[in-house]
Formats: sequence, C-alpha cells, structure tokens
Amino acid sequence: GAVAAVLACAAAVIAPSEFIAGTARSQLPGVSPVVIAPGIDAAAIAPRVEVPPPTYTAHAPEHVVAVVGAIGPHKGSGLLAPLADALAGSDVGIVVIGYTDAQRTPGWSLPGRLWIHGAYEHATLPAWLAAYRVQAVLFPNRLPESFSYTLSETWAGGVPAIVPQDGALGERVARHGGGFVLPAGFAAADAARLLLRLFS
Repeated sequence: GAVAAVLACAAAVIAPSEFIAGTARSQLPGVSPVVIAPGIDAAAIAPRVEVPPPTYTAHAPEHVVAVVGAIGPHKGSGLLAPLADALAGSDVGIVVIGYTDAQRTPGWSLPGRLWIHGAYEHATLPAWLAAYRVQAVLFPNRLPESFSYTLSETWAGGVPAIVPQDGALGERVARHGGGFVLPAGFAAADAARLLLRLFS
C-alpha cells in the first residue's frame, strides 16, 4: 500500500539487480524499477603485500578456497565445518577472510582444513586473496543477496566466484561469467564435489 504509493510518485525507482527489480515488480504493482548496478573504485585500492601468519603457513593446503566477510548463519556459516569435513583427505582447504559467528579471532577452526583470518580492512582484500593463494571465492549464502560488493571485489582481485543460483549472486555470474553456479539449496557435499573437480 503505502510503499507502492510513494514509489509510484517517484521520478525513478532504482534497483541494484534484476533480482531486486523483479521482487519489487511482483510485490509493488505499477512500480517499474530501473536496474543500475553499484560500482566499486578498484583503482582506489592501493597495492599491498600481506603475509599469512606462520601458524597458517605451517599447515597451508595446496588449494585454497576463500569465504569472505562476516559469515553468520544467513551467509552460510553452518556450511563451513561440513564442507571442510567433506574435503578431508584432499589438498583443498578453506580460508575465511573475515570471521564467523562461531570464531572471531584468527586461527585454525579445523587444523589444516578451515582457517579463520579475522577482521580485515576493506582495501586489503586483494592483498589477502594473493597472500593466501586463493584460487576461488565461495559464497555459501543461505539467503539471496541483493547485489554483493564482495563479488565485485572478488572479481576485481582476479579470482573466480562460486555462488548459489538464488538472488543477485547467481544472476550476476550467469550474466557475466567469472565463476560457477551451485544449485538452489546446495549442501556441503555439492560444493565439495565442485571444488574437488575444479582442483583435480
């Protein structure tokens, strides 16, 4: 009611992705959003060199997939330990460049398989992707994203993304390439199969 009335009077309604525009069209009759994707200023990120701590490098896996950000249940924190377990015995490990709802401090959550980096400064992400030798960034989201600056930053760092099919993440990878799309409602086993295939 009230939201639709206000937006119907607007000179323009802007959505960050077709996913959000489609949701608005279906929920707010008469509203026709224009999709304008937000940008990032990749040139403003100064080149840096970072070095992982010795406690990581002593047990670093051969192949590294990163998960980036503050990872709570809606971002897929519950998938991380099962995924690390599904990858046990392989040379594929997970590095969370950020933290989870279960662990905020740096260190091994599962030795040799799941490393938590801890909080990082936004401008240092490309340097940390390089420092950890990240070969792909996984987005284990349980809820659809409206856009995802982290996906833009991942691509700006030259790293492919592995995303769920739902929401703007799946939409953007399907449209632009730069990664792989997992099925809706994917489980740890689905992500593990894809990672093992990619790194074999």
